[in-house]
Amino acid sequence: SISAVNACSKRFDTQALNLAAAGAVAGKATDFFMTTFQTKDAQGVQGINLRYLNQVGEAQKSLHATNFSIAGQGLGVVRDQAGNAGTIRMCRDCTFRPDKNKDFVNNLGQFLQVFLTDASGNPLDPDVATTNNLVTLNTSNIAQSAQATKNVSAKVLLSGEATTGTTYPMVMQVTDSFGNARNITGTWTKTNDTPQAPNGKQVWTLTFQDLKNPGGTIGTPYDTTTGGLVVEFDAKGMPAGYYAKGVGYSSDTSDTPPKLNITGWPNGAEDSAITLNLGTVGKDDGVVVSGRTSLTTSVIADGYAAGNLSHFEFTKDGFGVAHFTNGQQAKYCKVPLAVFNNVNGLTESSPGVFQQTAESGAFNFFFPGENGAGLLLPETYEGSTVDGTKV
Repeated sequence: SISAVNACSKRFDTQALNLAAAGAVAGKATDFFMTTFQTKDAQGVQGINLRYLNQVGEAQKSLHATNFSIAGQGLGVVRDQAGNAGTIRMCRDCTFRPDKNKDFVNNLGQFLQVFLTDASGNPLDPDVATTNNLVTLNTSNIAQSAQATKNVSAKVLLSGEATTGTTYPMVMQVTDSFGNARNITGTWTKTNDTPQAPNGKQVWTLTFQDLKNPGGTIGTPYDTTTGGLVVEFDAKGMPAGYYAKGVGYSSDTSDTPPKLNITGWPNGAEDSAITLNLGTVGKDDGVVVSGRTSLTTSVIADGYAAGNLSHFEFTKDGFGVAHFTNGQQAKYCKVPLAVFNNVNGLTESSPGVFQQTAESGAFNFFFPGENGAGLLLPETYEGSTVDGTKV
């Protein structure tokens, strides 16, 4: 009788757990099974609790961009303290947001653990199978330094009816190593030079003036003293060859233009060496001769100014991506998910937070989308699997 009363009491506790879980983020249903037992010394009633951690609640829309739910059997990895001092635990409540210290913490006071990556998403340390390289996600010191322009691609239509001496400006904006934007104007000039490429039919040159404001010196062959880069075009108006003008003109043929070198930036910035993509020989993917008038379609340069963190987001494949005030973005970390052979065997160390047991077995780390761990669903949270009307 005493064991039966105790079992019934535990059943009421289970009902209370389900009522609490009905309104909780990622709340999980619990069942209570009563069985009889008999030994040589006694007989009675015992109860067994079973929490269905393998049941996935529906994703609910969240107002917070850094919340996510997991569409699979994986669990988020957390610590109960920021940094590396806390104890590793698992949870499905992924309502992570930065606190006043910019540590990502969920509604349960648990801190998200991630593997840091480079900007391309490669882990900084190859060991992603253990907890050794897990860190609490913190965005307090994320910023991006300036990147100087290394490449410029131009699409320009030069007049097919231009006479010798006709000029056409090409303006491009480049960035120095300190992140300052610099406007540079090039000049296309139709010449009467004799074409020397096998398919050459007409000749244009490209020069850049020395930069009086803000300063800077144009290197050979784009300086006006040398006479500019020679670009020959075939009968269809496609590039036929690129030459450095001056001595050796006939022997300096190339399928690509030489780099545009700019020295002497007045603020002490690093000298620039810019690859110009003016088009593939024989193709109309860059500068071409066509039509009656000249027209610049596009001039696109890489490089950017320094930027501070604007906002942070998670992708469905688990990357944490930093967005910056300079319009750039870069991967910063990747979220691991813990997968157990028997997830229902986990024990609840505190509400919504779980730890492994002998029954659950050890965990394995997988990234979202791998081995049934599930994808992340950004800007959502996991709803409860408990129907409050049936408790």
